[in-house]
Amino acid sequence: NIHPVLLKYILPCNPKTKRDPNIEKYIDQIKSQYPVVEKVESMFKEFHALLMGKDEAKLDEYLGKYGASEISKIR
Repeated sequence: NIHPVLLKYILPCNPKTKRDPNIEKYIDQIKSQYPVVEKVESMFKEFHALLMGKDEAKLDEYLGKYGASEISKIR
């Protein structure tokens, strides 16, 4: 499971969002030790871009790419 504080750090799409300086200091090490963190970040940012876009066909593309992902759910 990914800790909620870490999720709060990796998921914001707004560049003006303040980020936890302690996580900032260690984010590269965290991502290196736990590749799922980077995967979740990528999946979420792609999904956010999809929702903000106008191309509904991109949803099928996204589901094809991540529908069978090893990340079935995050608690």
